[in-house]
Amino acid sequence: MINIPIKEMLLLWSELVECYHGKNGYGGCVAELYSYRFQPYRPKAHLDESSNLLSDDLKQVYFDAAFSLVELLKLFCDSYHCRCKINEVSIIHWFHGIKVQDYYFDHRVHVEIIRSCYETKSSDKR
Repeated sequence: MINIPIKEMLLLWSELVECYHGKNGYGGCVAELYSYRFQPYRPKAHLDESSNLLSDDLKQVYFDAAFSLVELLKLFCDSYHCRCKINEVSIIHWFHGIKVQDYYFDHRVHVEIIRSCYETKSSDKR
């Protein structure tokens, strides 16, 4: 389940559409997306950020943000018949790293939208 406020999700979707058309302000077909945009408000999780160890609550916040990102990207790719990469790897490989806690979605990622090669110019009118 995607757990992103509607307004934020619409803003994120519009950034992905810009990437699809190669017109994103960050890098054409690449968007820079920050973790906080995918995080629900959970003040308890952020109480003690001075520690070098991540609390279980904060790990869950980061995991939920990553899950919402992946689900949003899957929905977008299904809708636009395209593929995407997160930090230059497939969604599956990136999310696997999250699940095994190789890394956390605690700051930002670069999402690249890759249009399918079979598309015609008529699809540019979306």
